[in-house]
Amino acid sequence: MAKKIVAAIWAWGLLCVISPGLPLAVIGVTAVKAMAVVHAIECAFFYKTLRETGESLPGHLLQTFFFGIIHYQTVKAELAARQEA
Repeated sequence: MAKKIVAAIWAWGLLCVISPGLPLAVIGVTAVKAMAVVHAIECAFFYKTLRETGESLPGHLLQTFFFGIIHYQTVKAELAARQEA
């Protein structure tokens, strides 16, 4: 559910970027810029953990860029489950 909400925010924000005449477009553009910066920082911050999965690093980085800590929490839970097994 959380990923759907974040995806909707991205979609709305990107729509505001390409159609600046929409109501509240300034807020949408600002949201996209802020999310891009924050999620890029998260990609750098979580890089080591994402690499530890042994799975597609570009895929994890892309999902972290779009969904941020929501994706990271999923990865962290999967790694913890592997260590318990």
